[in-house]
Amino acid sequence: MLFRRLLLSTLVLLASVGSPSLAQYQQQQQRQDDLGIMSSPQSGQQNSPTMGGQVQQVNPLQTPQVQSPTITNNPDYPRQPIFVPSPYFPYQQFPGQIPQQGGRQQGINQNQGINQNQGQTPLQPGSEQRGRGAFTAPGVTRDLSLERNEFQDFIWASTGHMLPLFGYNLFDAPTTFAPVDNIAVTGDYVIGPGDELLIRAWGQIEVDYRAVVDRNGMVNIPRVGSVPVAGVRYQDLTNHIRSAVARNFRNFELLVSMGQLRAVQVFIVGHARRPGNYTVSSLSTLVNAVFAAGGPSTRGSMRTIQLKRGNQVVTEVDLYDLLLSGDKSKDAPLLPGDVIYIPPIGPLAAVTGSVNNPAIFELKGNDTSVGALMQYAGGLATTAQSRRVTIERIDDRKTRAVDQFDFDAETAKRPVKDGDLVSVLAILPRFDNAVTLRGNVATPLRYPFRPGMRVLDLIPEKEALITPEYYRRQNLAVRIETLSQGQLSMDVRKLGDEINWDYAVIERLNPADLTTSLIPFNLGKAVLENDPTNNLPLSAGDVITVFSKTDIGAPAARRAVVVSFEGEFNYAGVYQAKPGETLRGLPVRL
Repeated sequence: MLFRRLLLSTLVLLASVGSPSLAQYQQQQQRQDDLGIMSSPQSGQQNSPTMGGQVQQVNPLQTPQVQSPTITNNPDYPRQPIFVPSPYFPYQQFPGQIPQQGGRQQGINQNQGINQNQGQTPLQPGSEQRGRGAFTAPGVTRDLSLERNEFQDFIWASTGHMLPLFGYNLFDAPTTFAPVDNIAVTGDYVIGPGDELLIRAWGQIEVDYRAVVDRNGMVNIPRVGSVPVAGVRYQDLTNHIRSAVARNFRNFELLVSMGQLRAVQVFIVGHARRPGNYTVSSLSTLVNAVFAAGGPSTRGSMRTIQLKRGNQVVTEVDLYDLLLSGDKSKDAPLLPGDVIYIPPIGPLAAVTGSVNNPAIFELKGNDTSVGALMQYAGGLATTAQSRRVTIERIDDRKTRAVDQFDFDAETAKRPVKDGDLVSVLAILPRFDNAVTLRGNVATPLRYPFRPGMRVLDLIPEKEALITPEYYRRQNLAVRIETLSQGQLSMDVRKLGDEINWDYAVIERLNPADLTTSLIPFNLGKAVLENDPTNNLPLSAGDVITVFSKTDIGAPAARRAVVVSFEGEFNYAGVYQAKPGETLRGLPVRL
């Protein structure tokens, strides 16, 4: 009996040693799975440890080469390689570069277990876009053309000229001054909620990822985590993201650029042409927003436009600095909730007359001088006379007074007051030392006057009386062209205008009573015969007029007569008759 029990115990012990337990089988299977080894049962054997079957281990499969982890939310990433855009071509579309979407991207299906809705809003009109560099203005139904203010009507009643307000025409034309998306982001741009970052990396890790900064100023990068970026300047952004990724990965290169920029909502109030609430790009500045609002109205100031943030005035812009010298140094970038205030227009003064830019100008403070006002007007014109400058001034808002002075370095310091009208006179078209020759002459011209000057000094020889028309007809005579029948004989009959040698006249202004007198003389005797009685003395300002025989009808005996003989004549042709010759005597002479 004892022997039977020992034999049964030995058999049970041998059975337990030959077959692994269920726990041992599961542990072995887990180790094989971790090593990438597959286990399969032998044919004819049981595949369960509970059934007592033996499991045979096969050779391990060849595992593929370990690839770099990939982080992307670009659906086209497997078909497009990572490409780093060259700094010399920052706006060109390169292979692998994430294309810019037309509208705001709501989300993309992201790998690594991050789920977002994929979609794209349709393009909206320019006045409805948000954060795309376009401005959103409230509905405007009235005419946006500038209205005249009262001072413009006042100047028109005084001078008869409608002077414009200086600088306001800058906002009349349609403007593309608003920032757009395809311009380079400056290095001092500060990242904020709503900005889109394009993160690309290559090396041990490959990244092609779009990330939008959330309202907490963070971006969530798969396998990296949340990285705070709000307040970081764009020039430091790449190093900032690289440091966060380097905590988990090594041996990689990374580049971060900007996608869509966030929208900024500002308020433009005061005397703007289109006041209201505007949504602008985060790259916009105060000047951009003023352009979007159409600029100041005719009752708004151009010189004290304020940017308010909270309870403080961040900056005050004088648009005259931008218009006159191109200075935009006081311009400032906009932040959400900023208020742009355009105060009422300040004191006004007008400049008219012989200046380069006559207009109505806004004065700043009480230290504007006549010289500074002339600089606003572009300075004196070429034809301005500086000896006579007049100022029409309103005294104590009651009466008007006129003052006149010579404009020089001392008088340029005189202050200008509200309501002044400065007039600059032009020089008179007068020559103090000239005599003029005109009419049937070779060169109608003004000649310098010298004391003792006479007619022959102005017309020294008879060739000075041949007009350019005579030489022009000679030059045209050699043109090669087809002439119609009889046209050549008609051209011969058209003689040039002959000089009226019997009459010329001197026009002279009498300075004593400002009357004009005509002094006639015989041109032929003065020029051809050198007759001293007709060689009259000249005075400064004289005008000598030489006539042709067609200007003033000469006697028939002195007029040139051209006769054409055609038909049964011995010598048919075109002939000029002599003075006093009759039609009966001309054929006999020929």
